[in-house]
Amino acid sequence: MSKAKFDAAQELIDEKDYTGARVILKGIDDPTAREWEHRIDALQPQGTNRRRYQLIALIAFAIGGLALLITLVSFFEPRIDFSTRSVAGVLAIIGLVIAYVVNKLNKR
Repeated sequence: MSKAKFDAAQELIDEKDYTGARVILKGIDDPTAREWEHRIDALQPQGTNRRRYQLIALIAFAIGGLALLITLVSFFEPRIDFSTRSVAGVLAIIGLVIAYVVNKLNKR
């Protein structure tokens, strides 16, 4: 049974799916599995994806917040036309939705 799991983990490592390999190895109660986990950590530390999600969330919040600010300011300035308000509103919604989804993925 564990031979098949090790083979599956090796296949995932070859495909550079280190997260999937870690999941399989955590389910194996064997010292060799712990050695493999350490080797995977040397290839790709576990926190790498988390930093990427945080950066994406930060950029999305910035875009969404800036677009929301433009939308709010545009209602007080009569010289700004409707199309600018619409684009800013759509960007605000998209930016904040992306930031929300990325934030949820980051917490997994």
